[in-house]
Amino acid sequence: MTRIAIPLIVAAALAAAGCGGKSASVTTSTTVATTPAATTAAGSLSFDLRARRIRRQLLQGLQAIATGNATGVAIGAGTVLTKCTGTVTAQLGKRATTAAQQGQVSQLRTACTDIANALAKVKSGDTAAASKLARTALQQLQQASK
Repeated sequence: MTRIAIPLIVAAALAAAGCGGKSASVTTSTTVATTPAATTAAGSLSFDLRARRIRRQLLQGLQAIATGNATGVAIGAGTVLTKCTGTVTAQLGKRATTAAQQGQVSQLRTACTDIANALAKVKSGDTAAASKLARTALQQLQQASK
């Protein structure tokens, strides 16, 4: 294309869209059809992907605690394990639109409570109790994925 052709194409596109130049009496409207099913499907996909990612992150830390190998688990203030309830609420709680999704959020929040208790046990040196709580949280994560 030549240098002259590009501005001519842009000018033609603007004129066709009714932009610029003299006012025209032609009105163009575009209607985008959305169906509740399509919107719900996209919302469900987004929810499912987020839920799967959160479960995967939690599983990694919990498996180490459940097997008694808590030394490799980061339990600082910024980890996914310590921010579990806040993460579930912020990323999933508001997006849960169906009863099944709300059930998953509830299961994850229950798991978060056990995770918080397991982390407290790890910090206090009670690895046996931490391991038991971590196994319970793992079961809850598995229930949340169904």
